[in-house]
Amino acid sequence: MLINSPGAVTLGDLTLGGVERIVIERSAHRVLEEWTDGGRYPVYADVPAQRISVRLERRTSDGRSLGVSDLAPGYMGELRFFAGAHALDTPRTAEVRVLVVVTGVRYELEREPARQIITMLGVSDKVDEDPVSVAYDGAAAPSAASAEPSGGAS
Repeated sequence: MLINSPGAVTLGDLTLGGVERIVIERSAHRVLEEWTDGGRYPVYADVPAQRISVRLERRTSDGRSLGVSDLAPGYMGELRFFAGAHALDTPRTAEVRVLVVVTGVRYELEREPARQIITMLGVSDKVDEDPVSVAYDGAAAPSAASAEPSGGAS
């Protein structure tokens, strides 16, 4: 999910201004594959564990500092923002929430204005609940994990 110019971004009790984009990526953390003796290709694959990586980019404006002293690796909170209809390819605006742990805070000074890059890992406080939730008009939409077929591909 790539969201350009999200509205009203908060992380825990912190309000983050100047956010230009948020990227939420899913990747396999653990992959199971089965092969037969006679073939070159797997006959079964499954992803029983996945990683949700989040990257947030903010810019300076009017010469103000980007520093938020509470943002450091290990900070845990709910990332919350609004995504416009154009970003989600739907006719409605959505509220996106992700429980995250900050894994890094760095700065890019090569461009003007300077940028702060915050990297995070999505976590779940419930065993099988997707850390990413998207609500349209107050109703939660199916998560990406529940919208995909369960089990592996044959």
